[in-house]
Amino acid sequence: MSSRPFGESYSDAYDALYRGKDYRAECDFIETALTRYATGTHRRLLDLGCGTGEHAIELGRRGYSVIGIDVSPSMLDIARAKVRQGSPRDNAQVEFVLGDIETAQLGTTFDAAIMMFAVLGYLNDTGKLSRTLRNVRQQLRRGGIFVADFWYGPAVMKSPPGDRVRVVEEGGRTIVRVTRAALNSLQQIATIHFSLLDFSEPGVLRKSNETHLMRYFFAQELTFICELAGLQIRALCVFPSIDDAPSESTWNAAVIAEAI
Repeated sequence: MSSRPFGESYSDAYDALYRGKDYRAECDFIETALTRYATGTHRRLLDLGCGTGEHAIELGRRGYSVIGIDVSPSMLDIARAKVRQGSPRDNAQVEFVLGDIETAQLGTTFDAAIMMFAVLGYLNDTGKLSRTLRNVRQQLRRGGIFVADFWYGPAVMKSPPGDRVRVVEEGGRTIVRVTRAALNSLQQIATIHFSLLDFSEPGVLRKSNETHLMRYFFAQELTFICELAGLQIRALCVFPSIDDAPSESTWNAAVIAEAI
């Protein structure tokens, strides 16, 4: 039983729960953002909150040099296992590092930094958010690009998250996730409680609980916080549709900013 996000049980079920996520389309979005807004080369990428490594590995297949960083040892164990099992050619330039994105310094400069799958929302304290974005800026070269997707405030307020149950069956394994959600509009935080039942083999049941605090953002506040960190917003759009503006029906949005 655990309340800390992305513990061992949840990490082990993560890829099964999100097997329908279109990582290739999201990496297409990242490449479009870099091509459109980056100056100079954009081959060295920092993946912040990389999780089980799907974005980093897909970008590695496309020829990028990627370092992924995450605070969850369990998620990184899965990411590293994927690299070991994959093509040496595809994964030669993909590396995973344990660390806190607020403070970790990797001793090099990157052409771009990405923060995918609403990792930005886990920075729900404004001080932590500001410190993290400043740390990101310090590791980007001037003209480097920052790309992050996030929960768009107007849509979250209009259609708040609700309670739901998800059942996933995969290779004889059954995972049941019960989600309960509550919205605090004053703090702009959705509290998401996950209860997980994982029937990984006959007669074996693993149970776990986690609580995720997710901040949602509005355009003006995000612009202001990014600019304080030295990141100038170039686009705020639907994710992963770079040419469309978000609306009250768009939960998932993205910000593209340049290091100035």
